[in-house]
Parts: sequence; structure tokens; C-alpha cells
Amino acid sequence: MHIARALMILHPSWVFAGPTSAAFHGFEHQWSIHRAGVYIADTANKSGKLHSTNLNRMYMATIPMCVIGGVRVTSIARTLVDCGVLLPFCQALAIFDSAFALTGVTADEVRAACAAMHGDCAAIELLLTYVDPRSENGGESMLRGVTIEEGFVPPDLQRVFVNPRNGAERCRVDFSWTLPDGRIVVVEYDGMAKYVDPSMTGRRTIKAIVNQQNRREQVLMAAGVSVIIRFDYDDLFNREKIVSLLTDAQVPRRFRL
Repeated sequence: MHIARALMILHPSWVFAGPTSAAFHGFEHQWSIHRAGVYIADTANKSGKLHSTNLNRMYMATIPMCVIGGVRVTSIARTLVDCGVLLPFCQALAIFDSAFALTGVTADEVRAACAAMHGDCAAIELLLTYVDPRSENGGESMLRGVTIEEGFVPPDLQRVFVNPRNGAERCRVDFSWTLPDGRIVVVEYDGMAKYVDPSMTGRRTIKAIVNQQNRREQVLMAAGVSVIIRFDYDDLFNREKIVSLLTDAQVPRRFRL
């Protein structure tokens, strides 16, 4: 974003696009999507990268635009379409989930932006099939994206379980599946920051946090949960582990994308 702001001073007519635009819109995403450099919209140049620099041009016959903090960026719908075409499904899903949660963008607006490109909208339709604004962060979205890519039935999100012995004890889980035999499988996505970031720990000790987590699992089991699986950010890049644990828990698997 600092680079884009500097370029805006030199080139005030530029409109930033794709992952760069997603950053200005405040959508959840992996920092790694910026490794290719900055993206700008271009009505004339279809060649893509500019020379050997980290400036990427995204061709658009017309540029739907808005201004955020004085910086010109592509519209929400067009930004989603460009990210959906450019990025892998699970990375793009995090951006879609976040955009639908934070803004009033609709699936019809995204489809219209895709149709205006006169290109293949299959990737966008797939994302619109699975987008869910209830996802609380990009890590959860990416984990859900991996499970969908691997063919598992999409989970229920943010289900609340109540301790039958104490109605005041309630636990909301990231993902859950109710299996045909009635068993309930729960997946929790844990960012490591919850153990070390004072803004998230409330300055509690790691021991106190672990004890609270153990109590949470006791409440979930009392409420009828059969299996609790925990993943963290590193697990997003270990598909074998994700598939193995979900398969062992007998989460239904239909196909693989």
C-alpha cells in the first residue's frame, strides 16, 4: 500500500487493481499474494507485466473505479473477479468471504462484473457457490477452501453448543458436521497469536488459556460433540494432515475439485 501511494503521486491517473485493490478495500488475504508486485488497471496494454519490474497491468476495456483514502482502486465487484481469476481457490475464497462480510456487494454484482470481461466465469461461479460471510478470518476461509477442494462436504459455520448442565456455558465453533449416524465433528482453527498476542490473550498466561481451552472442549463434549479437531495456520499447507484427520473422523467426502 505504501508503494501504491507513492506511485499514485507519480501517476495520479492510475487505478490499482487485483490483490493491490483488495488490500486497500481491507479484505482478508495472505500477504504472499503481493509477492508478484503491484497491480494496476490498463485500458490499452494487454501484455501483462511491464518490462522486468514488479508492476503488473490488468487489461480492462473500461475501469469501474472508486477512491479509498485518496487512492484510485477498482470497484469491489471487479476486484473480486480479478482476484478470483488470478488466485488459487482457497486464497480467493478468503477475499470473497471478507468482502461479503464487510460490504454490501452481491453475487449478481460480481457476476455482472465477470460478464463484462467476456471471459470464463467458471472460477467466479465456484467461489460464489461457496462464499460465506460468517467466516471470521482469512485463515478459517482458507482452511474451509482446502476442505472443499479436497471434496469434503462443506461444514456448518459458527454453530453454538450449550452445556446441558449449565445453560450459561455456550461455545461457538468454527466448523461442524453432523454425520449420518448422529455424531458431531467439530473443527477449530487456532491462530498462534491467541497464545502470545496481548491484544488477544488479555494478558492471560499460556497456562490459563490452555485451561480455558480444555474447559471449552469439556463443554462441547457435554453438548454432544463426538470429535474435536484443531488446525493452525501451518496446517493450511499440509493437506495430507487435513485430509487424514477429517477422513479418520468420517467427515463425508464427495469429490475433489
